[in-house]
Order: sequence, then structure tokens, then C-alpha cells
Amino acid sequence: MSKNKDDHNMEEPQDENLKFNGEGEGEDYEPTEEDFKVDAYDEEDEKKQELTEEEKLRKELEELNEKYLRTAADYQNYVRRAEQNVGVVREQQIMSMARELVTVLDHFDRAVEVDKEKVTVEDLLGGVKIVKDELLRSIGKFGVERVEAEVGQEFDPNKHEAMMRQPSEDVETNHIVQQFQPGYMINDKTIRPAGVIVAQ
Repeated sequence: MSKNKDDHNMEEPQDENLKFNGEGEGEDYEPTEEDFKVDAYDEEDEKKQELTEEEKLRKELEELNEKYLRTAADYQNYVRRAEQNVGVVREQQIMSMARELVTVLDHFDRAVEVDKEKVTVEDLLGGVKIVKDELLRSIGKFGVERVEAEVGQEFDPNKHEAMMRQPSEDVETNHIVQQFQPGYMINDKTIRPAGVIVAQ
């Protein structure tokens, strides 16, 4: 009886480290496929994720393209409106000048209708001067100024055009001796320079 007891006591204790997966099996436990099962790499999910990213990028690209097209269309509309506005302003300016000029033409019409037998040279010259002053007043409303070159004035190539050069005892070199025709300017820009003779 004691022998069996001793034999029982002499049995090697079970080593806790022999447990395979912590489920309480001993060294006689045989692992199953579940113990070695590894989660499979889900390629389909990966493809879905990549497709989602691609769709996202494609959508962003489409949105940017739409914004670009809208911006380009807005710019074209702006340019078109600007051109139309410039055309309208130009037309209004031309109409304003035309109204002034037709007023001057009215003076010519009245001068032509005058009885020739009752008109003197002085009357004719006086009428021409009136028309001239009216015309200068009309173009002056649009910034047009008459440029008169005075004798002795220094020659300015921006305002004067030398029709000829000649020696002069009374005028310094490169100064105006005589004016052939007046010049005209608008907003400091020369429409036509005054034609002059310059001393050399």
C-alpha cells in the first residue's frame, strides 16, 4: 500500500510550460489547424481601398477641372463685357463730339444762306472768325488744345515740326523764326505738331 503511495508521489509533476495555448492541455495535447490559423491577407479589401482612393482623386480632379472651366468662362465674360463697355464709351464720346461739330456746321449753313449782295468782306471775315472760335470751343470740351509757336520760342520736337531751317540775326540758334501752321494736342499728347521755321 505504501509502495503505491510512493510511486504516486514519484510521478513527475506536470510542467505548466508544456501547455500549448493556455487552454489547460498537457504534453499529450495535439494542436489543431485552428492553433496555426493565420488571418488571410484580404486582397479584395485592399483593392477596394485602392479603388476608393482612386475614385477620390478622380473626383477631386473633376472638381478642379470644373472650377477651372467656370473661372475661364467668367474671365471670358468679363473681357467681353469690358470690350462692350469700351465700345459704348467710345460711341458716346463720338456722339458728343458730333453734336458739337454739327453746331459749327449750322454756322456755315447760315453763312452760305446770306445774301451775297449785302455781305461785305468785313462781315465775311467776322463770320469766319465766329465759326473758328465756335469750333475751337467745341473741340476744347474734349481736351483738344491749340498749340501756337511764338517767334523766339525754343524749338521743342515734341510740339514743333521744323519745316525748314534758316540763318537769323534776330533769333537764337534752334529757336523759332516763324510759324507756318498751329499744332494741336489732347491730354498732353500731340495730335499734330506746329509747323515752324527754325533758326540755325
